[in-house]
Amino acid sequence: LSLICFHSCDIPYDGNSIITINAKIVNGNNEPIANKEVRIQNSYGDDNLDSNTYKKKSDASGMISIKMFEPKGSANISIEGADDYLSTEIWGINEDHFTGTEWNVGTIYLLKANELSLFTIQFNQLNAHKSVTSIQVDAIKYQEYYYFDSQYNPLYGNFQTVYQLKKNQTFTLKYSIFNSQTNSTDNISIPLSIGTSDLNYTITF
Repeated sequence: LSLICFHSCDIPYDGNSIITINAKIVNGNNEPIANKEVRIQNSYGDDNLDSNTYKKKSDASGMISIKMFEPKGSANISIEGADDYLSTEIWGINEDHFTGTEWNVGTIYLLKANELSLFTIQFNQLNAHKSVTSIQVDAIKYQEYYYFDSQYNPLYGNFQTVYQLKKNQTFTLKYSIFNSQTNSTDNISIPLSIGTSDLNYTITF
């Protein structure tokens, strides 16, 4: 009996509130991917991971809808690679970013390695009082791991400078420059396009 009680205390779900996680799985051309298995991962105890309690395959329209007990902490959405699609994990699925019982994650793009070109950002600092404080790339891109709310990539941190972008698309580079002399921040948005070759961009500040 004590073993059962101990194990139950480690369950990473609250056991009371029921939510539904919704998402749409599409390819790089925004076409639905059917029959793709999505797992909800939740950590508990000493580095233990539950990834078998909640899983479901996408329907013909690429939609998945998983009804589950609300996670105690943050859950991850995990999609394993198959049929040349690369695997991906979306972290930070928790009550901080959703209200009610319907948690709509939105569209998840699955991409293949041969669909990708590298986009690299370089820095050219001319003014010692200026610094780059944020970078955001609004594009169809591949990331093995990222956080739902911010696209923060734990492999790079806040200053990711190398991205794997879908080929042949227009996208937007957004960045912020802080000036310590004037205590002001400039927010800059640059439209760009990438083809089948890798692309470099230099931020001068």
